Amino acid sequence: MDDRTLFENVPVPMLTLDANGAIRQANAAALAFYGRSAEELLGMSLAALAHDESQYLQERAWRSVLQSKRSWQGLLDHIDHEGALRTVRLHLAPVCDADGQLRSVLCLIVDVHQLAVAQRLLQHERDRFEAIIESANDAVLMIDSEGTVVTVNLQFERLFNLLRQVVLGHPLLELARQLRAQPDLPPDFINVLLNFSSDYTQSASYEFEISGEARRVIRWYTEPVHTYSGALLGRLFVFRDATHELALDRTKTEFVSLVTHELSTPLSAIKNAVELLQDDPETALSADGCQYVQIIQQRVETLETLVKDILALTRIEAGRIELRRAYYPLKAALDEALNSVRALIESRRQQLRLDVPESLPLLWMDRNRIAQVFTNLLTNASKYTPDDGSILVRAMRIDHAQDLPENSPADVRLPAVLITVQDTGIGIAPEEQARIFQRFYRAEEARKRRIQGSGLGLTIVESFVKLHGGKIWLKSAPMQGSTFFFTLPIVEGQ
Repeated sequence: MDDRTLFENVPVPMLTLDANGAIRQANAAALAFYGRSAEELLGMSLAALAHDESQYLQERAWRSVLQSKRSWQGLLDHIDHEGALRTVRLHLAPVCDADGQLRSVLCLIVDVHQLAVAQRLLQHERDRFEAIIESANDAVLMIDSEGTVVTVNLQFERLFNLLRQVVLGHPLLELARQLRAQPDLPPDFINVLLNFSSDYTQSASYEFEISGEARRVIRWYTEPVHTYSGALLGRLFVFRDATHELALDRTKTEFVSLVTHELSTPLSAIKNAVELLQDDPETALSADGCQYVQIIQQRVETLETLVKDILALTRIEAGRIELRRAYYPLKAALDEALNSVRALIESRRQQLRLDVPESLPLLWMDRNRIAQVFTNLLTNASKYTPDDGSILVRAMRIDHAQDLPENSPADVRLPAVLITVQDTGIGIAPEEQARIFQRFYRAEEARKRRIQGSGLGLTIVESFVKLHGGKIWLKSAPMQGSTFFFTLPIVEGQ
């Protein structure tokens, strides 16, 4: 095969140019790429094929080849057969005679438009990612699967007083060495950091303090990072300065405690006065007066419950709930709750059934807290169940996960006692069930029916159950009643 045949059959656009940059030869691939006939293309200047913004760079490249008689390659934008801009990799190779005089220039055009577009998009995404990371209020650290630091942001530099230039590209061990040189950082934090550098399976969150003139509390979490296909990229660490946030929480907790305490005193006085009015035989109240006193009593009791719930929730959120545990039978807590709610259930002629075997093991629990769980669940069951409805409380021992009801959480601690409180009430819509344990949340149907409640009862229930290592969930449907399930782990040897 001669050179001419080879030139024509190369599947990549090729041109030969004279010393003035005029096209002298063009193969079939070049004619197809530029959408021109040989008559149109031959004699045309190479500059005419380039996009306006690439003209200057191409002219400089051409002069460089002529002067140095060396090859050149680079990315330029040319116009294809459809008149569209295409990014090409242009190769210019001078062809000289035996005396070193330039005879022609061979031009190879490789269409890399799709690759260039992909690279630009990738660079755009990379720039956007870096901008997001840099503007984050949290400090960010990323290590790759080899334990090398690949990303830190501005907040990381500020928080740990380190320049990224001294940590990027270095092993996490080097970062740990520099952190150990800072006396305000606790050694335990650095040890945990190193432990996770070799563990790419677990997620975790921690809290530590930075001492010094201004004490700071740092909350941080770590998560392994994978691609969409599941390949490991490394591990991400995010650090947040929670000092101000915790101070606000303390202020809020103290304020709520003060307000609830200040409310409790006048409420107790009003309640005592109402009871005196009702019990004093010398107080002659009319029928309307008795009704008004009864309304006052009901409203005071509602306010008392709200104040107690807010105070309990505030203590829970502040971590000031201390469980006073001992071994108790479950029925001890249930009986205590029934003393509080039996009158409500009987006033609505609701049938209460209990299926709590005496053979259940003793539970390591705070009896008063679990009694509160029963009280809140039974009160809700009664309030949201019509008159003459029914409520069922059942308890059983569960040793194996397959014995749990359908749709139970996957991480229930076993063995445990499973307790269910089931009613025949108005039920809860599926879209509302995920929010039912949120504080102050009340289901739409309850609001429509003007059923009184603070929206805190189930939040407190969930908190007390979790403090005991248990789980709580529900099953419900509109107008088909609700069943609340919760577990209390069976603990031996305490």
